[in-house]
Amino acid sequence: MIWLLLDRTVPVALRVALEGEGIRAIHAGEEELATADARRLLESAIEDECLLVTRNYGDFTRLAEAFRHAGRSFPGIVFLPPDPAPPAESAAAIRAWLEAGGPREARDTCAWLAGERGLAPPGGAS
Repeated sequence: MIWLLLDRTVPVALRVALEGEGIRAIHAGEEELATADARRLLESAIEDECLLVTRNYGDFTRLAEAFRHAGRSFPGIVFLPPDPAPPAESAAAIRAWLEAGGPREARDTCAWLAGERGLAPPGGAS
């Protein structure tokens, strides 16, 4: 079972929509992680083997690169667009990506939710 950890940049409504799609998700704002910084959130995702879902591109792209450079593995980071689709649409796109095996490809990388096109790295980069 795949777990998702949603950070505070993602609406709680997405967690509800994901659960409606049968996907287990927790929202940092509803957990003890409410005040955690980006590094602590990624560490928590690693401890719990959760994919991290965020809109915080700056902090998490830097952290992903630092972790890769240090040889540290992480389950993957999924970026939502700045102007996201409605939660139900985003949840359906995430579900489709999960069912297509996306988490195996996301390990130690960043994936981008690109609306109806699903999840893919921007310009082929990760």
